[in-house]
Amino acid sequence: MGIGDAENDHELLRCCEYAVAVEWGSTNLKQQADYVVDPEDDYTSLGALPNTVVLGGGRFLPEMNDLLMLLQQGLSVVLNSSHMDHQTKANYIHKHLPLVAKFRRERGYPHRILLDESHQVFGHPRRTRTRVCVFESR
Repeated sequence: MGIGDAENDHELLRCCEYAVAVEWGSTNLKQQADYVVDPEDDYTSLGALPNTVVLGGGRFLPEMNDLLMLLQQGLSVVLNSSHMDHQTKANYIHKHLPLVAKFRRERGYPHRILLDESHQVFGHPRRTRTRVCVFESR
C-alpha cells in the first residue's frame, strides 16, 4: 500500500498493490488512486475492520496490561492519540512501544506497528530509524 498527496507520488502509487490518495491532495492523484482517505484524525472508521478495536480520540488509551490483553486476544488495536498534547503523546509512545515490540518478538504479532505522524514523536527521519531500531533490539 502506498499513500500519496502530490504530483510527485504518481510513480509510487503505480508500484503499489493498493494506491491511496489523501482527500486534500492532488486531483489527478486522487483519480489514479484506488482509495481516497481523509487521514486527519479519521481513525474511528477503522473499527469496522474485522477484529479491530479503536481506542483514544478523547477517550482513554489503555495502559500496558490492558493493551497486552487486547493483543493476546488477537485483536488489532488502533490507538488514536490525536487528543493528547505533544509531550503526553511522546511519553505514552516511548513507554508502550518497546513493550509492544517485545510482545511482537515473543509472539509473532501484532504483524504491523504503525505510528501516524511519528515524526512528531521521534523527530527527524534519520533519528527515527535509529530510535525505532532500538525498540526492536533484544
